[in-house]
Amino acid sequence: MPKIRKKTTIAIVGLGYVGLPLTILAAKSGIIVYGLDKDKEKIRLLQNRKNYLSDAGLTRDLEKVIGEKKLIPATHFSILKKCQAILICLPTPVYKNFKPDLRILKNAAGKIGPYLKKGSLVINESTVAIGTTREILGKILEKKSGLKMGQDFYLACSPERVDPGTANKTENIAKLIGGINEQSGRRAYQIYQKFIKAPLEIVASLEIAEGAKMLENSYRALNIALVNELALLCEKINLDVTAIIAAASTKWSFQAHWPSLGTGGHCIPVDPHYLTDLARDKGVTMKSLEAGMATNHQMPLRFAAKIVKAYKKGMRILIYGLAYKKNIKDLRESPSLTVCRLLQKRKVSFQVYDPFYATQEIRALGFTPGRVKKGIYDLVVIATDHDTLQKDAAKIISKNTVVLDGKNYFQKKVGKKVIGVGRTL
Repeated sequence: MPKIRKKTTIAIVGLGYVGLPLTILAAKSGIIVYGLDKDKEKIRLLQNRKNYLSDAGLTRDLEKVIGEKKLIPATHFSILKKCQAILICLPTPVYKNFKPDLRILKNAAGKIGPYLKKGSLVINESTVAIGTTREILGKILEKKSGLKMGQDFYLACSPERVDPGTANKTENIAKLIGGINEQSGRRAYQIYQKFIKAPLEIVASLEIAEGAKMLENSYRALNIALVNELALLCEKINLDVTAIIAAASTKWSFQAHWPSLGTGGHCIPVDPHYLTDLARDKGVTMKSLEAGMATNHQMPLRFAAKIVKAYKKGMRILIYGLAYKKNIKDLRESPSLTVCRLLQKRKVSFQVYDPFYATQEIRALGFTPGRVKKGIYDLVVIATDHDTLQKDAAKIISKNTVVLDGKNYFQKKVGKKVIGVGRTL
């Protein structure tokens, strides 16, 4: 099989939380990268060297690769004719009934297909259920291109493993690569080795790669559900769940997971539903995973009920944090957002503060912006444990403030009382 030419040109379809960092990383390595997105505002910002993600660390590299014309933003799929490889990094959400919503992926596949040529490589990084890359993505590409996957064009799957807001950057996270055949896997490997420093593992098939991603996130979701249920028990028997988890962590084989007001992001609250949906289609019931997901989905409702119980008319309430996890600006499946919506339905008055969101952005979500100022609030809800909380806590919590700690952030009593998830201080 011929190697990828030294002068490599690729396209990355989808410039969100996964696609943009990957695009910048590839462009830094010297590859010419066309960044493709249907959002014209994103493309305009990129053309003006503006970073629209909350990861400030990307900004300098973005400015450099745009200036050097290593990254070329585009909205037209016709640019794919210039590319040896096409990486798909698109959202794959679920419907309200938790069935996979593949409309974005299918639509993109239909637009990619006409521009494929013999020898093209398509890599799916989007998280999908087992069999999707072959049976849905591949077949749409075949239909629209008139080519055969595995014969005329290469097809691979390498599920993204990004970890926003942490030091775990894309280039340092090990990647799995599964191909429709051995040549496809090797071809994808040649592309990734140009800009990924971490180990690259070629697995036996597309389906093994897809299944690994399903297992990784289902494993995490199920363990979170277990400690969430333990937290509910601890609230009834007056024990500190975090002390139990810390004690269990002294055993070498125990992997700690922590309860909270809820899981967020695109992965943990979503991906396991792809697996349970596939299982049901095949006549298998994954009872433990279904029950665990139900537990996790209930946590924001339970936490909102705690706030309602603590609330007294006239109380001044601050919700600290909107993002689904600390140190990022990302509302996808945010439990804080769910809690806020539930409080609105219960006619509970509150204000919202998040250091990553401007006051006008908070207003646009339908909330009243709050302030970091002492003596204002009777009840403070910790919904996101941003690093800024370390300095902000003393400003928003007074001696008579009741704290509802949805992240079990505080290790000792502050204010009048701290009511956590599975603990009270």
